[in-house]
Amino acid sequence: MKTLGTYEDLAAKLDPEFEIFSLAKPYVRKLMWRRLDPNKLAYEGFKTLRDLYDLLKAGPRELELLLRKIKRGRFAIELQDRGLQNLMLEVDRASNRIAFALIIAALIVGSSLILNLQVGPYFLGYPIIGLLGYFFAGILGVWLVIAILRSGRL
Repeated sequence: MKTLGTYEDLAAKLDPEFEIFSLAKPYVRKLMWRRLDPNKLAYEGFKTLRDLYDLLKAGPRELELLLRKIKRGRFAIELQDRGLQNLMLEVDRASNRIAFALIIAALIVGSSLILNLQVGPYFLGYPIIGLLGYFFAGILGVWLVIAILRSGRL
């Protein structure tokens, strides 16, 4: 109805004589007859009565079996997780990546501090320990990127 109102407003701006509801009236009537078709309603009613009959016929027996199982202590509810295992694997994978990234970040920060403090033996004017930290952080970073790209999810 909201869409029809919007179209009517647009049509009134384009042609003030145009009335969309008078044009749509036969289609709405046809749709209503289709929904309220006596044959369709009778079929749906019959189907509902048949389902109700089946329920009334089988219900007491099923209820009796259920009560017997409860009485004997053999009643159990089985729960199945649907996709929970996959969720746990994804959370585990994500937490491992975050931990790995934190280790890389710590190596970079630590190496930067060592370079800034100018501590230890030097290679080309830079502390070797700081350069090794950057080197390992680079290797681990590339390894992490490859693992992420290989999984297909960024």
